[in-house]
Amino acid sequence: MTATVTQPQNDFKYSLDEPIGQGIFSTTYQALEVTRESPVIIKTLAASLQDHENYPQFTQQFLHLCDRLTDIPHAHLPKIWEYFEEDNAPYIVYERILGPTLADQVKTQGRLAEKQALTWIEQIASAVISLHRAGLKHLDIHPRNIVIRQDSREAILVDFGLTSELTPEIRQTHANLIAPGYAAIEQYDPRSESSFATDIYALSATLYFMLTGNAPPPVPLLGHIPAEKWQQFPETINPQIRKAILEGLSIEAQDRPQSVIEWLERLYTVQEPEVLEEAPQASPAPDVPPAAASPAPQSLPTPEIQQPPQPKPLDELEIPPQNDPTPTAPQPQPKPTSRKAQKARFPVGALLMTSAIAASAGAGFGLSLRLNRPDEPGSTFWHVEQSFPPRDR
Repeated sequence: MTATVTQPQNDFKYSLDEPIGQGIFSTTYQALEVTRESPVIIKTLAASLQDHENYPQFTQQFLHLCDRLTDIPHAHLPKIWEYFEEDNAPYIVYERILGPTLADQVKTQGRLAEKQALTWIEQIASAVISLHRAGLKHLDIHPRNIVIRQDSREAILVDFGLTSELTPEIRQTHANLIAPGYAAIEQYDPRSESSFATDIYALSATLYFMLTGNAPPPVPLLGHIPAEKWQQFPETINPQIRKAILEGLSIEAQDRPQSVIEWLERLYTVQEPEVLEEAPQASPAPDVPPAAASPAPQSLPTPEIQQPPQPKPLDELEIPPQNDPTPTAPQPQPKPTSRKAQKARFPVGALLMTSAIAASAGAGFGLSLRLNRPDEPGSTFWHVEQSFPPRDR
């Protein structure tokens, strides 16, 4: 495997400062591009590896990774200037991001607000997605490898884990230099294969750090510490964010989201759709026809429920005649001819007898008045003095 190397124009193109990172596998310098006076970062393999029997292979692997990185331009990754080999050592030159690291930001200002933390983790996650699409893994994501650009206040993921993708011999020693709290369990075992889920673990741990101000416990201890002892989420945190972080921090790689996009979907998935789906279960449908269960006011007999029945107007009432108890079937009135017939049949003899009796009574009454004259008023029933006012003449 041979990489195409970009040769520098001259030996004095970059002015190097003292190393800012010195490890077993790599050395990192701050430098200045002399022509444009642009700050850059230069990284190379550590000089101690030159005595390793596989050093030529390491060099080619390093340059091959550099070649692949140049094909991934991204707003939240440093811009690759060039890479080359000089004096049997491979080099990569990329943009130096000016600004504090995320670790320094949280140290000086405390834990971040949820909105700010989500903004920055989304920017870093988008950069990781670009790496994964190119078949690369970062494998060294943590707050000190995230710089907050001082002019735009955007988060930039720096310090590619170049040596992490080298041979198993290098990874075995590199496991002793991983960042505790941000490295997944598979990075502690050189025989284990890393995957995209390895970076997802680091992203979850970094978001946890943003929201709490502390790193999670190292993963070898994570399963032995009760959750309430180390989970220090703010009380106001969205439960869905908390859930997504803990899923990303699953010890076993297969239990984590298998892609950054899937992790982001869990992070931003809200719970309202679940509430809407469960709402009908909270209110069981009554065993009545749909029309009776409808809440529409117009379907209810309002006059009968809200107020007693109102009497009809008098002119609308059907009042039966008083002389006829059956208004629907009135009795026929007697015909006038019937009355005339009754008068014609009246007995004449009875009339003559009544007249004779009346005449006899009148004669007897007059005779009694002549024979029994009372001396004073009121002595008999028949003689009662009546006091009447004098008659006007």
